[in-house]
Amino acid sequence: MNCFHYISQAEALRNETSSGYSNKAMPHLKILIVDDEKLARKRIDDALATLSAALPHDVVGHADNGQDALAMIDEEEPDVVLLDIQMPGMSGIELGNTLAKRTQRPAIVFLTAYNQYAMDAFDVQATDYLLKPVKEERLLVALQKAQAWKTGQSIQRQGTHIPAQYQGQTCMLDVRDIVAAQSHWKYIKLHVAGKEYLSEWTLQRLEEEHSHLFCRIHRATLVNIHYVRTLEKQDNDDNKWNVAMRDMPEHFPISRRLLPDVKKRLRSA
Repeated sequence: MNCFHYISQAEALRNETSSGYSNKAMPHLKILIVDDEKLARKRIDDALATLSAALPHDVVGHADNGQDALAMIDEEEPDVVLLDIQMPGMSGIELGNTLAKRTQRPAIVFLTAYNQYAMDAFDVQATDYLLKPVKEERLLVALQKAQAWKTGQSIQRQGTHIPAQYQGQTCMLDVRDIVAAQSHWKYIKLHVAGKEYLSEWTLQRLEEEHSHLFCRIHRATLVNIHYVRTLEKQDNDDNKWNVAMRDMPEHFPISRRLLPDVKKRLRSA
């Protein structure tokens, strides 16, 4: 998983069908390219040209700075802005902040050589954050997400990702990718695709904001109900049970107090 993508590529590709990301029922996507480097704009144009069959679109303009981009957004009303971050004058983040205040605005996909702006991108509700050089297949996923967001076919754009740390890098994790979460000192430990991330969120917040996904099995553990493989009895003791998860070798113990609620929740899932 690339820490600087808003969503794991596997999840995005998996959702291409289930969340309506397919372009079959989608109109042409109007795209504005904003980058202060002419060569970078040319590379984006070339990448988009190769994706025209997979995702019908029209490039409605190019801008080399934030101020000109803002004027073109008002004039052309693009569906998505492919936006660089470090530009003279108004930066991409500043432009994103301006757009985020609008009721009607284009989807924002950041294309940048710098990974340290991921949190800022999240704050302006960007639909994706790609590191240069951008691969065509990754750009396609980002545009499909942006298109689905614009047509109302995607999940709500707010509250679907949480900030986390992995090996000193800031990440934005899609909560649907989290297999389990555990208390870990003043952080919570997030199990995702065989890796362990740390977040300053609390288990309570994760549970309250995403109760449709997570089930509390212990005061210090939440599990994603969609990743639960089975419940297993410990030593033939009717009061001692573990949760076995898909994609994880570890088993998580269920507290006796919560066992009835866990069984009920998983039966109804």
